[in-house]
Amino acid sequence: MSKITKTISLLAVLGLLALAFATPARAFESRSGDTIIIEKGEVIEDDLYISAAYITVDGTIKGDLVAAGQTITVNGVVEGDLLAAGQTIIVNGQVMDDARIAGAALQLGPSAVIGDDLVAAGASLEMISGSQVGGDLVVGSGQALLAGDVAGDVTAGTPALELRGDFGGAVNAYVDMT
Repeated sequence: MSKITKTISLLAVLGLLALAFATPARAFESRSGDTIIIEKGEVIEDDLYISAAYITVDGTIKGDLVAAGQTITVNGVVEGDLLAAGQTIIVNGQVMDDARIAGAALQLGPSAVIGDDLVAAGASLEMISGSQVGGDLVVGSGQALLAGDVAGDVTAGTPALELRGDFGGAVNAYVDMT
């Protein structure tokens, strides 16, 4: 065997050994239980998947938040998307990208900021004055109060709709009270 062949063979074996003992990178973090709290000051460096009856996010999630529970409250920062399903979903903090929420009672508090689009489906959606959606809003609900500001278009299907905020795009609503 030539010196070059031996060197290539040795490098190949070392490369395979390095791959065999390398720790794979985590694609996400997951948590479950009765109550999950991401404390103020806590930083999750990746996507976070949570399943719990009560979920509170006071800290920062550097990726997406996927949450399923009875009551989900986001007071902190989600740097990616928010995907949440629960009985009550309250956003008081910041979601830097899109939010897709489904539940009975959906609320954007006065300091809530959705960086891009919001898709909401539920019995009610309440956007309190001061809340902001940086893109489009699509809502299907039993009732909707839109007192916050939406930079893009609003598409709504609901039997009860109240518009109080500022809207940067078109408002297309199907309101059927029967």
